[in-house]
Amino acid sequence: MKTRIEISSICCLFLALLLLAVPVPWILGAVLAALFHELSHWGMVLITGGRIADLEIKPTGAVMKTAEMPAWKEALCSLAGPAGSFLLLLLSDYFPRLAVCGLVQGMFNLLPICPLDGGRILYCILTMLFSKRTAKNAAKYVGIIMLAVLGAAAVGISIYQKRLD
Repeated sequence: MKTRIEISSICCLFLALLLLAVPVPWILGAVLAALFHELSHWGMVLITGGRIADLEIKPTGAVMKTAEMPAWKEALCSLAGPAGSFLLLLLSDYFPRLAVCGLVQGMFNLLPICPLDGGRILYCILTMLFSKRTAKNAAKYVGIIMLAVLGAAAVGISIYQKRLD
């Protein structure tokens, strides 16, 4: 089976609209950091002996589908993306925008919210300890709690900021 790569037309439209609002060097940094992030996943899948069936690029991010693999290998492959993003920090003296974009993408992707890498890693760890059903439910609830905490923090920061003004 060949690997299929699909880029949605909405993704192209989103990028075109983004070009109107954000300076090109920042968009380039974000796109290159995202590309390196996904290549890090891809490389780890190949290193662990896995096979990539599908790669879909959407405005919300890339979705890589692989053949079935053990949970520990899947966790390792999920961790490879953020690790690759953090490696871009080594280039901060030469490409500061790329390094910043890599740092932000790496941190964001480690949030324990499915379908982000952190959510996948959490799910894989939980499947090694519990049944898949229990792991799926636990990962879902951790994600909901994390979203609630982040939302409350955003509201709190907004209120605090308005009081300072």
